[in-house]
Amino acid sequence: MSLSHIETTKFYLVSRIKESQHKHNESLEEFISGKGFVPHLHNPFNILHSKLEHSVFKMDLDAMVESDFGAVSLPIGEDCSAEIGWFCGNDKPVYAYIYDSGHGVSCEDQYRNLASMWMVKGFLTGCVVVDNSEVFELVKQDPILKDKVEHYES
Repeated sequence: MSLSHIETTKFYLVSRIKESQHKHNESLEEFISGKGFVPHLHNPFNILHSKLEHSVFKMDLDAMVESDFGAVSLPIGEDCSAEIGWFCGNDKPVYAYIYDSGHGVSCEDQYRNLASMWMVKGFLTGCVVVDNSEVFELVKQDPILKDKVEHYES
């Protein structure tokens, strides 16, 4: 898969905002093109989700509307699942990236997180496995992702 088509497009990074994910999210955003909206850079992240204001939701939604595609930083949770469904429902491509940034969970654990969510997998446009042939072979066996997965060698 060539990532050259995304060099001139804006994307929204579908990602957890908790602090332990920050370095991984930023590394993936830079790997893709450095032109993504990274939610934790704009949202408060050290408060309970039940305390987040509507303005935070609106800012992220506006960024999603303005984006050309969604890029999923694994692992994800419930809020990310809603964003993935939004991208699909609004006819915008959304790609999950299994990527070892050196700052997050292993590629195997990223796939395990994704593998547990059959509806999320169904909504994805594609899944990109970066520099990991073993996980790529594993994803090729997934009943939903097998025709959506691509291996990218950087």
